[in-house]
Amino acid sequence: SRLEHEHRMAQRHQIKTAQEMMEEELRECTFQPRINDAPAYIKKIATSQKRKKEAQLLLQRHQMGSSMENIHPGWDSSVAVPTSLKKSSFATRYTLSP
Repeated sequence: SRLEHEHRMAQRHQIKTAQEMMEEELRECTFQPRINDAPAYIKKIATSQKRKKEAQLLLQRHQMGSSMENIHPGWDSSVAVPTSLKKSSFATRYTLSP
């Protein structure tokens, strides 16, 4: 019991010493980067590009109709699985008998 207590006290002392050393090292760090907001014209470009992409996706969705089921605005529709392929999936070909 006494040895366990001494061991715990030594561990606490070691942790406290390591924390103090870390704090001392961080006090020496003076680099504080300044992050500037993007200029208004850059924000306008980004907004217009986002709207253009959304419009293209919406048009693409409309042109494809319901043949592609899993298209989401953030997903690349070129990798969407056609509905006709989903119906002949592994699960329908290989069913488990009871």
